[in-house]
Amino acid sequence: MLAQAWTTRPPWLFQMAPLFNRQKLRNMAPTLAAWGAFAGITALLFLEPTPLARTDIFSKIPVAGAYWKNKLAAAEQKD
Repeated sequence: MLAQAWTTRPPWLFQMAPLFNRQKLRNMAPTLAAWGAFAGITALLFLEPTPLARTDIFSKIPVAGAYWKNKLAAAEQKD
């Protein structure tokens, strides 16, 4: 009986809202997708000089893969 409803919790404390919810994730989805795409492209550009990446990744790209196939063939003839 001594503790009343308004004294059980200090008035300056508030309920913490969740950090992520559906609306926030829906708003952040395009930005996160863009950052992920740019990070993936950057990783591929850093991997481009390695022969393994050229044969396994870049030469299998449908339209631009011929560029790396020709580059690999020229490098093999040079060696």
